[in-house]
Amino acid sequence: MFNSKLIFSITIFIIFLIITSVVKNQSRMLEKQIFKLSSKVLSSEKNLSETELEFFYLTSPQEIEKRIMMNDLNDFKPIDHSKIFFDIKDFIILEKKLSNLKNRDEKENKKKQTN
Repeated sequence: MFNSKLIFSITIFIIFLIITSVVKNQSRMLEKQIFKLSSKVLSSEKNLSETELEFFYLTSPQEIEKRIMMNDLNDFKPIDHSKIFFDIKDFIILEKKLSNLKNRDEKENKKKQTN
């Protein structure tokens, strides 16, 4: 009876010891991953704030006027509305149309040259 209680206690202790070790190692790995991700997030946030600051500075009307005057751009013209793309899909569609037209023109030129 004494032996069975001792063996049972020792096996329970060893099982809990192993489970504790596994859980501790997994939590340590998770903490390392969290630390890496948090450092990446902090770096990205810093980069974003610097980029926003540069954007606001460079797009301010006073700064744009100053740059125009410095470069002496008298014939400054705004971008045509047709050259502004609101979505990358619009740009891709236009590029496909242009590439199809170029390919068609090349085929026609080859036909003319062979004739």
